[in-house]
Amino acid sequence: MLHRCLSQDADTIAPVSDQANTATDEQLAAQAARGDHSAQAELVRRFQQPVLSLCFHLVGSQHAEDLAQDALLRVVTKIETFSGESAVGTWIYRVTTNICLSHLRRSRRSPVRGSIDAETSPQIEEHNEGSSVQMNEGLPAVRRALDELSGDQRAILVLRDVRGLEYEQLTEVLDIPIGTVRSRLFRARKNLAAALERIESNDSNPPSKTEP
Repeated sequence: MLHRCLSQDADTIAPVSDQANTATDEQLAAQAARGDHSAQAELVRRFQQPVLSLCFHLVGSQHAEDLAQDALLRVVTKIETFSGESAVGTWIYRVTTNICLSHLRRSRRSPVRGSIDAETSPQIEEHNEGSSVQMNEGLPAVRRALDELSGDQRAILVLRDVRGLEYEQLTEVLDIPIGTVRSRLFRARKNLAAALERIESNDSNPPSKTEP
């Protein structure tokens, strides 16, 4: 599916070489920038699942696959612009996040209500013990609460508490200073907790039906 980003003709995709398999991400990026199709294919293989997972959590299942493919295509075609000042994965997350946030702004549906499917979206794992809300896969209410956040707040929560990025990485991915990272993350967690409490309260006390 996502390997289509390397070629319109699946038969022309270069196989991944043993050298590409054992290369570091940085070595792959350098080789891919020189036009090495095997390195490009391996770079896509390594990052397609985290990229798809990030898209699922930011935009929901309906558009996640298309946006993930767009992100990986941009990674491959723009790899020569990777400066090496950050980790390759951090740069790829930045490309992916920007594509997803642009999609949300264009569609004018941020927050994205009802877009996350608990049955088909990738597993949420808690990476930050200090988070005020446990991002537990077993709680569909968490997904509904995420729907109520703005794109920017959802992005910082997913990048930090789902993907486990450090604060310094968040400044690079989101292109905001460390102080803004801290304040935005605080507000996002607070709003997520409030939304979750409201949803759980509504689920526990559904409105009574009036008699006809």
